[in-house]
Order: sequence, then C-alpha cells, then structure tokens
Amino acid sequence: MIPTRLTPTRRAAVMVRLCYELGSGRPATRADIVREMFGAPTVAISGISPTDVAVTLASPVFVAPAAPDHQGDDVVSRDAPVDQAPDSVVSFADAAARLGLSIGTVRRYCAPSSGKLRRVGTGVSLASVEALAA
Repeated sequence: MIPTRLTPTRRAAVMVRLCYELGSGRPATRADIVREMFGAPTVAISGISPTDVAVTLASPVFVAPAAPDHQGDDVVSRDAPVDQAPDSVVSFADAAARLGLSIGTVRRYCAPSSGKLRRVGTGVSLASVEALAA
C-alpha cells in the first residue's frame, strides 16, 4: 500500500481530528483518521508493458571542450598539464604572507569563480602562489 500524500491543509485537518478523537478518550491512529477522512489510498498501476523493440546504442562521440578565447595574466589555467610529482601545499597564512595579502583575500582567490589560486586540501598550491606572485 502506498501512503497518501497529504497537503499541509489536509495534514492540519488530520491533526485537529486526531486531537479531538484523543481528547474524547477514543483510541485513534493517524492512519485510521486519514483513511476515514480521505478514503483508502489508491495504488497507481503503470500501464506500460514491455515491448519487443530492439534498441541499439549509438557509438560514443567525443566533443572537445571549448577553450576560452583569452585569459588574464594573473589567472592560473585549470587545464594545465598535471605534474608527475605532487605539488607542495602551503597554508593560507603562509600564502598571504608571500603575496602580501590578507588571509580572506587568499581564500577568495581560491574560489572556483576566481581561479587565481589553486586550493589543495586545506591549503594552497605553492605553484599557483608563485605564479600569482610573478
């Protein structure tokens, strides 16, 4: 049996009726009240039946992402090739000291919408800090 979805108005009416029944000393459950007020829930039966239609999948097509027309000098490309050696990570405070900025500004520069610094875990990529400082 599928439970009946109640609108907020109907839910309030059920609660009022339930409180009235319990206040009168009659044992009642929410399901009994819902069934009495709105009838038994109806089970929707899907009219879809399996067919004998053969489905063939098209071959996958690779579409290269569009490259941006231009980038500012202070923006580190997110599509830059990944180094084989992992980049070292510095804290936000250390990055702020190296760049001469506040910690809040460094955090803003790490936001995906800014793209000026690359965040790594709980810190900042040292390579992106050096690229921005240059």
